[in-house]
Amino acid sequence: MDFEQLHRAHNGHRYRTPADLTLRYASIGKGFLIGSCFADGLRLNFDIPASPKPDYILYNGVAKLPELSKEKAREYRYQLIVLGLRFICPEGAYIKIGIGDEAGYQKLFDDCVDRMLQLLDGAMRYNKDYHLLTFVSNFMTLQQNPTGRLFPRYSLSNYSYFVERLNERLTQELSNYKNTYLLDTNAIASSFGKKHLSDENMWVSSHGTYLDDAFYLHDLHRMDKTREAAGHYDLKVKEFMSAIWAELLASYRVLQPIDPVKLVVIDLDDTLWRGVPAEEGVGREPKEGWPLGFAEALLYLKRRGILLGIISKNDEAKVAAFWDRIYEGYIRMNDFAIKKINWNPKAENMNEMLIEANLLPQNVVFIDDNPVERAAMSEAFPEMRVLGQYPYYLRRILLWSAETQVGLVTDESTRRTQMMQAQVRREESRKKMSREEFLASLGLKVNVETIMNEHDYGFERALELLNKTNQFNTTGVRWTKEQMLDGFVAGVTLYTFDVTDKYTNYGIVGVAVVSQNRIKQFVMSCRVVGMDVELAVMPLVESCLMTAGCPRAIADFVETPANLLCRDLYKKCGYTFENGTWNKPLCKPLPVPPHVTLTVEARRIPQPTSA
Repeated sequence: MDFEQLHRAHNGHRYRTPADLTLRYASIGKGFLIGSCFADGLRLNFDIPASPKPDYILYNGVAKLPELSKEKAREYRYQLIVLGLRFICPEGAYIKIGIGDEAGYQKLFDDCVDRMLQLLDGAMRYNKDYHLLTFVSNFMTLQQNPTGRLFPRYSLSNYSYFVERLNERLTQELSNYKNTYLLDTNAIASSFGKKHLSDENMWVSSHGTYLDDAFYLHDLHRMDKTREAAGHYDLKVKEFMSAIWAELLASYRVLQPIDPVKLVVIDLDDTLWRGVPAEEGVGREPKEGWPLGFAEALLYLKRRGILLGIISKNDEAKVAAFWDRIYEGYIRMNDFAIKKINWNPKAENMNEMLIEANLLPQNVVFIDDNPVERAAMSEAFPEMRVLGQYPYYLRRILLWSAETQVGLVTDESTRRTQMMQAQVRREESRKKMSREEFLASLGLKVNVETIMNEHDYGFERALELLNKTNQFNTTGVRWTKEQMLDGFVAGVTLYTFDVTDKYTNYGIVGVAVVSQNRIKQFVMSCRVVGMDVELAVMPLVESCLMTAGCPRAIADFVETPANLLCRDLYKKCGYTFENGTWNKPLCKPLPVPPHVTLTVEARRIPQPTSA
């Protein structure tokens, strides 16, 4: 892609949702679009690649959503709800209140909130019935206070603020629904430029949608020939609609997740700072401007649970000496989980880093200012995402791309850097001992708990593991929250396990999905691979099945390109492969490895025997 193409891509409808880190486009499936005027415009301008157009349901102040059977509901993956502002704040209701009548404005606001919540509740029917993934659009605020620019900004007598408050109340209400997220249409409009799309310069304030030429035909017989709206204003409504769909797609990719980034590895000179301080000394303003913004973006990624790494051809002692003089504690060397600061080939350092982190190249972003180094890294790891040519794009790409975002931050996410640093220390110890000596030295403790509904501790982390883990994942199946909630109703139990050793508390690192006597999926973080954690958890699962009266255990396994690490799990546990599944008679559970101390939640799980 040449610079002109890149410029267009970064300034078009994907401005808020950059696609630079996208490896594959996946269909989001069939959906519902529910609303009136605004929603109809979105229907006409649907723009999600490789996905079918959503089914449109006209919904206004008196509409009622049609019945939907459970079988039919399974065909749909999402719904987008766009409530009509004019049905919440009727035309004329606002303008009739006296300018000093704050009590009148408050009464109208309260009435509008009641109507909004009533409308929302009706529109959420499929979400309430089937936990259908739901996005709800908010309302566009006005560009100016229609009463006048010198009147109070933060008063309900300013209709723009009035709508802001409605947006705030709407967002609060969404937290009361499951599997529901705000689609911030107002923020998209602001980024895009409301002067290019808002109808406030012509329509009544409470219409609150985009400007079009729907009624131009009625004005053709005026004495003075007039122009359509597009003749007066530089409209970009179609691009705006595409931007809304791009935002929904990005949100969907975050929730799945698709193409997640787990490690960002950076060069130092002319990447984290300007120039080459080891040779030139610390010059003036080596971090001002884009470098400081880039460093802050890295810290936001760390907060999300993404690991940071350094690969730099440099002298590590010299780097450590001038680092704090440049960044003065803002970003520290210790913020980076793995560091390879030496004169070895960068691809060689990257290979070592991938082994230490137990990550695949497609989960890594490498950033370097040197085109030769970027080309060499791409040659060595074709699946890796490589950036660095244009520093002015870096912060936005890293922060706004769906592939670097998460639906929530778990406790394990916040400690991921610390855990990776502990893992590096653990690996250094391992190299000095035999495997048996090393395992015995760890003081390994594994605690298993059950999850039977979304309110149990660890549910969100379990869902995160199921949707992010690739290498130790017996089926590769991804679960939406809706699917897991349906699974609980059908009798699915999750067995989560957390791990500690003398180096760190790794948190919840794995989950087994069990339904009746079937182990549907076993997933474990690569951070604890090689410690026989899975061989301690499997006896526990088998003990539970035996207690439930199951004479035989069945285990599903689907080979994927990435799950080499767990292909022998069930064989090691004594299972036989027959008729497409692994199975085993349950006479007695496996012994727990002697170097593991296993604890369980006694109220729910029986204690298996130790070896």
